[in-house]
Amino acid sequence: RNLKTIQSIYNRTIYPNNLQFSQYGSASVPPGLFNENATGRITPVGNFSGFQDSVEYFFALTPPPVPPTYATWTSANIVSFTSGCPEVASSVVYGGTTGVNPNASDYMEYVTTIKQVGP
Repeated sequence: RNLKTIQSIYNRTIYPNNLQFSQYGSASVPPGLFNENATGRITPVGNFSGFQDSVEYFFALTPPPVPPTYATWTSANIVSFTSGCPEVASSVVYGGTTGVNPNASDYMEYVTTIKQVGP
C-alpha cells in the first residue's frame, strides 16, 4: 500500500463521501482499492479478513449524520505513514468529527477528534 491509496480510502470515509457506502455498501468501493484477500486486526474487536470485512471496517467508521448530534467524520488527516513493502503499511490518522445537519447548511459543530493507529 502506498500513501496515495491510504489517503484515497480515508477520503471515502469523510462526509459527504461516506454516504455512498451507507447507500450502496461494498458495491460503492472502486475495484482494486482493497485486495480481495486483505487481513487485519482491530483491538479489542479481533481479526478480520477478506474484502467485505475490510470495507466494512473502514467505511462503517463514519455513519451518516443523524440526530441528535449529527456527528460524522469531516476530515481525515494522516499524520504518520510507513510502508516497507507494497503489501503492508501502518498509519496514524486523526479523524475530525463534526455535527453536520444536511437540512441546515449553516450547522456544523465540532464534536471531537478520533485517533486511529494501525496497519
